[in-house]
Amino acid sequence: MKATSARHRHVNPLDSVTLLLNAGNLTGALAEINEWLLSSPSDENRLLSVAERLLEHCHYAQAADYLLKAKKINPASVVINHQLGNVYYHLRELDNAMACYLAALDADNRHPESNHNLGVVFRDQGKLQNAIVCFSAAIELNPHYVQAYHNLYAALNETKQIDSILHYAKKALNYLADDYLSYWHLGNCYVKKQQVNKAIEYYQKAIQVNSDFIDAYSNLAIVLENKGEYVSAINYCQKALEKSPDHLICLMTIAACFNQLEDTTSTMHYYRRALSIDENNIVANYNYASQLHRCGEFKQAEWHYKKVFALDSRIVEALDHLSKLLPPAEFEAQYKQQIFTMLDNNALSEKKQSSLFFALASCADKLGNYDEALCYIRQANQLERTLIKEKARFDVGFMQKMIDDFPLEFQLSEKIEQPLFHIPVFIVGMPRSGTTLTEQILVTSDEVASCGELTLLQQFILVAEEETGIRYPECLKALTMQTFQEFRNLYLKSQAEKYPQAKMIIDKQPLNFMSLGLIRLIFPEAKIISCVREEKDTCLSCYFQNFTLGNVFSFDWEETLAFYSQYRKLMTYWKKRQFIEIFEIKYENLVNDFEATTQALFSWMSLEWHPDCQYFYNNKNDVKTASKWQVRQALYKNSIGRWKNYPDLFVAP
Repeated sequence: MKATSARHRHVNPLDSVTLLLNAGNLTGALAEINEWLLSSPSDENRLLSVAERLLEHCHYAQAADYLLKAKKINPASVVINHQLGNVYYHLRELDNAMACYLAALDADNRHPESNHNLGVVFRDQGKLQNAIVCFSAAIELNPHYVQAYHNLYAALNETKQIDSILHYAKKALNYLADDYLSYWHLGNCYVKKQQVNKAIEYYQKAIQVNSDFIDAYSNLAIVLENKGEYVSAINYCQKALEKSPDHLICLMTIAACFNQLEDTTSTMHYYRRALSIDENNIVANYNYASQLHRCGEFKQAEWHYKKVFALDSRIVEALDHLSKLLPPAEFEAQYKQQIFTMLDNNALSEKKQSSLFFALASCADKLGNYDEALCYIRQANQLERTLIKEKARFDVGFMQKMIDDFPLEFQLSEKIEQPLFHIPVFIVGMPRSGTTLTEQILVTSDEVASCGELTLLQQFILVAEEETGIRYPECLKALTMQTFQEFRNLYLKSQAEKYPQAKMIIDKQPLNFMSLGLIRLIFPEAKIISCVREEKDTCLSCYFQNFTLGNVFSFDWEETLAFYSQYRKLMTYWKKRQFIEIFEIKYENLVNDFEATTQALFSWMSLEWHPDCQYFYNNKNDVKTASKWQVRQALYKNSIGRWKNYPDLFVAP
């Protein structure tokens, strides 16, 4: 059907053009336009009007034709030059767009939109400082210009001008009280300034203004996670996920928070959800693999570690884990040459190089290539030592200070008050001495639970030193009875809330052996178990272990030997001079006579021994220590006397 012209229908020609454009009939619209312009071909207003209609419908080339005709009539028109600049911008002809915006500003330099759009062109050209000048000018001319603020924030953020973002965001909120993005940017700035409470305040305001703004929930949850407020972080993630179930960052954050709360089931659930959205997400794959690894799901963990390394070979930590999971011959065949190539390229950080050497050492040790293993482990530890400023001498000195200065006569002024939630159990000893093994054997009893390796005692010592201005242990004399009581109640209550049915709850922080005097004061009823392993095997195992947190002594062989020596000296002091009752369990006895050794342990703890404790390796609880591989296997004897494979380490200098 032939279109009827607008003048025959007695309707506004622009309305007719709009109807045709809405119907997708560009040819008909152009015919209508040209017919309408026949009567006034030099009417710049008509040309501008039809160009704007075409621009609204994204017909940029056709709009440009009419705007160029209008510009010939009035080359100094601000509106015509500005709209032509918009057309060229959409056509990605940035130089032409810039020329038009500049022409508009030549005619009127107080035109905020042309200042803003010129800034957008500069931004797209990578000229961020020029863009910042233009966005700022647009805001000065129109302080209610929302988009100018938002684009300015982005440019300032990219150029790391945090203070300027703060200035303009606060200015924006004077005029635009409901601009949730300004609140959000303020939150981001205060995170970078490490003023987390202010960041939390502004993220919450962004959510109050726009309860559907998911990025505010996400950023707020991350801040709360980093602050250790895991329950609050989980709450905001859950609210965000109700609105956007596939928000990857929220899924990752909530999984990390549940991991910190040791809720293994929820942690695994959210990592699986994250991977269902992005199966190639490296962080999700790595963290999920770590969780599987700790829970004894070794085959699945192996698959995800392999995937991580396949996705990004720079994640060499995955290889360190695979060296423990894969049969050594398979690991060597698949990865050894690739590791050498990466090390030869010299493109890795020292930390990543050390991870590769630890992996090579583990593989060579299992294959019986002990000289090769020793060469690799020395290189790994030498690299680690260069990264660490502190020395183990600090810990050795701390232990000597306990022997020299811990007040023999010191007692609390009053008796510790009950009620007792449960009996606290402290498993102490050198790292790699069987502490995790002992823990896993004990938790086979229905009456025993474990909170893993807690740091509450160390935190108490730091707070005590800060409050009194006196170094530990002398600071104990300056503390009030209320301080000791409050810490005791906090410690026991936090455990009881997690395991309300447990009769005994374990704190398996090996280095608590340094704090046994403090434990005796605050928890006089506590059960203390000392795990002991043959000195040379213990030191060798520490030296071969890539500890990710603490235990810095292990990265230097002489310091490892010195640390062990001082540890034994301190343990003797606690038993003989402080009269602390300690049950000593020897690793070698556990391996060689499991039943008798565990029966003695259970009897001392007033627990009923049961033969099923020998199947400790079937526990599905989360093991976060370096022994997560060993405690998922039945006991084996090849770790006893392992030091004999490395006689050179034990030759006196």
